[in-house]
Amino acid sequence: MTVIKVDAAQMRAAAKGLAGNANAASDSYSKVSATMGSIGGMAGSDPAAQDWGHGFDSALARALQAHYSSVGAVANCAELTDATAVNHLNADGQSVVGPKPTPEALGISKTNLVPMCLAPPPSSAGGDDASKPWWWAKIQHLVGDIWPNGHQDRLHSAAASLRTAATELRSVASQMQGNVAVIENQISPEIDSATVTLIKLQTGLNSVAGTYDQLAQNCDDHAHHIDDAHSQMEEAAAELIGLALLDVLTDGALSAAVARVAARVMEIYEDFRGLLQTARLAIKGTEEAAEATEGVMGGVEQAVSKVESFSEADSAAMNPAKDLTKPTGDPATAHLPPLRQHYIQDVQQKVGSLVQELRQAGASDEQIARAANAERRAIGQEYKDATPEPMKSQIYGRNEEKYGDPLGPTYDYLKAQGKTDQQIIDASQRTGGGDLGLGQK
Repeated sequence: MTVIKVDAAQMRAAAKGLAGNANAASDSYSKVSATMGSIGGMAGSDPAAQDWGHGFDSALARALQAHYSSVGAVANCAELTDATAVNHLNADGQSVVGPKPTPEALGISKTNLVPMCLAPPPSSAGGDDASKPWWWAKIQHLVGDIWPNGHQDRLHSAAASLRTAATELRSVASQMQGNVAVIENQISPEIDSATVTLIKLQTGLNSVAGTYDQLAQNCDDHAHHIDDAHSQMEEAAAELIGLALLDVLTDGALSAAVARVAARVMEIYEDFRGLLQTARLAIKGTEEAAEATEGVMGGVEQAVSKVESFSEADSAAMNPAKDLTKPTGDPATAHLPPLRQHYIQDVQQKVGSLVQELRQAGASDEQIARAANAERRAIGQEYKDATPEPMKSQIYGRNEEKYGDPLGPTYDYLKAQGKTDQQIIDASQRTGGGDLGLGQK
């Protein structure tokens, strides 16, 4: 018994909305990629800056790839939502008595929404030594090429561009919510899987935005550290500058002053190096977070690009074939029929894994609760349809009567009953059916 209650016109509108979301994320990707590609060498070529730059470049490349994958994933979801709507429209058309209406055609193509994947930006490490003060030549033989020669203006420009991209992605994630809500309110086998997928994308977009913000702060901090180091080095060199103004200066006095200034400059540079090394460790953490986000976004993009429905994507990604007639081997459920054992196991493992994934990605409690409830409903439909009659019809009928939905309570229903998001998250990881004598763990 497959229950379908879909407003196909609303679904098409949601698909167009998602296409607009994909376009906005695409524009943001193109802009931030162009800006970052135009300000290479911003970090400088001194040793500490080169180390910082290598770390920054790696993290930025991950963030940009995650951004690009998210565009592709949203575009694929827009196309898939449109295809779902068209399928329902055409099914409705075929049920009309008399002449059949002309079949609807797909109106959204992901290929028109995804930009070209650009090459990683040039290295941020590099630059020339044009910023060296005149007195540096007096001490260079003692200190080497350690004048911090990064470009503060480029670093601040990079920070501004990254923050703009972060704001834009958060806006896209927020604007997606209206389209997600429309889809979430439909009843069809693929709807709950679609809801979970779209919430993952919203969370991923916000994660990429967070990465951009962190990288922006790294750029501003680096520029600030350069300014501080320059100021301290100039202050240390004041003795040389003063001696240069004297009419009579012995070689011995100059050599001693040069040695003192060189020693102080090296101390200042070591402090500068320490600050950049600390930043480098933070950037490594940022890169790891971006890598995790890229993995999720890339996985969603791949899954939804190869199927004709969201439920197919969910099955391909999460449901390896298994024999539901054989026990799971869990002693706690050994007294239950094998089908029930597998249902309890899948609810606990899959919903629990989803909750953990979304928490680690920084999703809000509402997003986690919506996704967990939708995932539970999707799993429930799979197992309800595998349940023999007459129990299958009894379960669907009981849910319709009790909750007004054959698949069980929706997120909005539970909120209307006064449930908190955390209560919904917890309940989504437990199986019901006790009133039907189905048995619990």
